[in-house]
Amino acid sequence: MNTPGQHSASSPLILFAAKNAHEEVTAKVVRMMLKYEILRFQIENNLIELDTKQRDQKRQEAIQLRIEGFRTQRESGEKGLPFTYDDELLRREGTRIAYLLLRDATEEATRIEEGVVAISVNKALYGMDDDLIKFATAA
Repeated sequence: MNTPGQHSASSPLILFAAKNAHEEVTAKVVRMMLKYEILRFQIENNLIELDTKQRDQKRQEAIQLRIEGFRTQRESGEKGLPFTYDDELLRREGTRIAYLLLRDATEEATRIEEGVVAISVNKALYGMDDDLIKFATAA
């Protein structure tokens, strides 16, 4: 059976759907930080063709995503909805997504993104680790 990020091309794309405000804000931040990691990797490794001005704009976009993600996370904690996420997971999967995008495998990249969001939210808010999540999705 398929686990998040390991779907066959024929399986339907399932988007993460937040069940409450805490999940919603956590997913929002995870998506921002994942996009930051994708952009960072693409820029640092010249995976996208950009002139100097475009490169600077993309770099600023990435920086703004990171800043906004940290700000949103801090504000959520101040409202009594704290969470943390696995930065290493986002970095690793952001790299994988960047390579998929390079090959125009956008559907698979989207599947991985949705799996990462689901795993990250469940880890951050409910203490579920990757193995528990993979086991639950296989059942």
